[in-house]
Amino acid sequence: MNLYYAPKRDDLSIQFEDVMSPCHSGTPSWWRKLDFYRNKSKSVLDMWTKLSQEEKQEVEGFTTVRACPGFRELFKNSYLLKFPSDLLLETTADGEFTWKTPGEEGLLRVYFHTPDQIGSQISDNYTIIKFILPFLIAGKGTKALFLDPIYYKDQPFKISPGVMELKGNNIGMPFNVIVFFEKKDATYHFQKGEPICIVYFSDRVHAKESSKIRRYDKKKFFLDYEDV
Repeated sequence: MNLYYAPKRDDLSIQFEDVMSPCHSGTPSWWRKLDFYRNKSKSVLDMWTKLSQEEKQEVEGFTTVRACPGFRELFKNSYLLKFPSDLLLETTADGEFTWKTPGEEGLLRVYFHTPDQIGSQISDNYTIIKFILPFLIAGKGTKALFLDPIYYKDQPFKISPGVMELKGNNIGMPFNVIVFFEKKDATYHFQKGEPICIVYFSDRVHAKESSKIRRYDKKKFFLDYEDV
C-alpha cells in the first residue's frame, strides 16, 4: 500500500526522508547487535548443551526479542518520525513554555493544547505540546498509530497515544504529534534527526511524493474529519 506525502509549502527545503524513515531498514543499533538465541548461542541445541542440569529444568525461553513477532511486526510496518530541525524548548512548573528553532518556523512549529481540552488527570501533571511537522500525508485505507520512541531513544516526553485514519490518496492530513512534558522548570535541546515517535501503520506502506495532495481544511467545528 502506498503512503503519499507532500510538503505544506513548495518553498520548504527539506526532504521527507529527513523527517520519516522506514524502521525495517533502520532498526535500532541494539536490535541489530542482538543475537537470535540467548547467551550468544548459535541454535537451540547449542544453548541447551551450555546449560547445567538445574538450568535446563528452569529455562523458559531460548530466544531473544529478535525472534519476537511483536517486535518484528512493529519494525516491519513502522516509520521513525524525527525532528526536522534543532529545537530549544523551555518548560516551567506552572505549565508555560517557550521554544526556538534555528531557522524558518515552517520546518517545525510548536503549539499546545489547553488543560481543559485534555482533562485534569493529565493536564494537572503535564504540559500538553503539539509538534507540527512540515508534511501532509495521505493513503486511503490505512491507519497510523503513534508510539513512544524508546527503542531508539528515551526522550523526556511521553507520546499521546492516538490513531489517525487516512481518508484518501489525495486528502492531505496534517502530520502533528501531541506529547506530554512533565510540569517542571527545565530546558531541552532536541537535535535535528532525533526521534520524536514511532508511527505504526495498519498496513505495510511505501512512501511516495504526490503533487495531487491537497490539504483538507476543516469546515465544521465538531467531528469534521469523520465526514471525509
